Amino acid sequence: MKKNKYTHHPYIHMTVITILVILLIICLHEIHFKDTVKWNQHYYINLDHREDRRKNVHKQFKRLGIHKPNRFPAIKNDLHGGIGCGLSHVGVLKNAKQKDWDYVIVMEDDIVFHDPEETKRKINRVINSDISWDVIIVGSIVSEPTEYINDDCVKALGGISSTIMYIVNKHYYDTLIDMWSKDMHSFQNAILQNNGLRNKNIDAIYGKYAIDQSWKKLQKRDNFLSIIPHKVWQMEENNNSNIWDTHYR
Repeated sequence: MKKNKYTHHPYIHMTVITILVILLIICLHEIHFKDTVKWNQHYYINLDHREDRRKNVHKQFKRLGIHKPNRFPAIKNDLHGGIGCGLSHVGVLKNAKQKDWDYVIVMEDDIVFHDPEETKRKINRVINSDISWDVIIVGSIVSEPTEYINDDCVKALGGISSTIMYIVNKHYYDTLIDMWSKDMHSFQNAILQNNGLRNKNIDAIYGKYAIDQSWKKLQKRDNFLSIIPHKVWQMEENNNSNIWDTHYR
């Protein structure tokens, strides 16, 4: 009997069925995804005169599903912007502690979400997992190896900087408040003792006391996680629009 040239091979049928099943599973996962992160427990830090930043970051928040952003007025420090930045982050943590939030999501006003849906899913999975954490860094700069945990996050080993977006667990508020408060006091004294230096040796002082540098020592000791891959970045600008000055970057 002559074989019909249009007869399909059984393996082709099985392959097609397998692909369809996989697609169905993915679709069902998407449908049943439930965002349980308490996005209302957040603050974004913004200088009073940066209304342009305020408008831009509100657009970013809408992509994340935040429609009523909680703004923390950034503290401006004339001696050095890094001090004002640190004091602002301390202020946010103090507010979260006062409100008795179980965690707080901290963001800066130059944040950019490149894949908000994926970011939300990864944060949800980490927070709802049995992984122990003190801080979850969502937007970061990695300069050293990290310890792989799963496809959603890695453990920081002391080389992750940037405070563009991170989440602090309630039990860890005081640890950061105490350390950063002392660091900002030392930061200010170091500049004053060096006749208000702005350029000479500023990198050394910044590297020791700036909040995204000083918390590296805590990463070696405590449970700091970093969401991977990094889909939350800092907006690029060519002016001095940041909470701190840009001359030492």
